[in-house]
Amino acid sequence: MVLRRSGERRVPASTKRGFLGRVVRLFAAAGFGFIRGPGGALAYFDHGSLVGVHITGLAVGMRVRFELAAGGVPRAVFVAAA
Repeated sequence: MVLRRSGERRVPASTKRGFLGRVVRLFAAAGFGFIRGPGGALAYFDHGSLVGVHITGLAVGMRVRFELAAGGVPRAVFVAAA
C-alpha cells in the first residue's frame, strides 16, 4: 500500500528502516514538535505524522521511532512511541 499526503509519495514504515530519536521540542496545542534523531539532526513532525499515539500523549524526552520523508526540510513521518 502506498500512502499519499501533501503531494509526496510515502510507503508504510514496515517496508522501510526506521530511526530512533527523542522528542526535544513539543508544541502540543499547535500540533507539532521536533525530534532529535541519529547524529543530532532535528526533524519536524506534526499531528498527522503520528501513528498509534495522540500528540497529547507525547512529552519532551520521550523516545520515538520514525521515518524521514524525502525532500527538503527534514520531516519525520510515521512517528510512534518506541
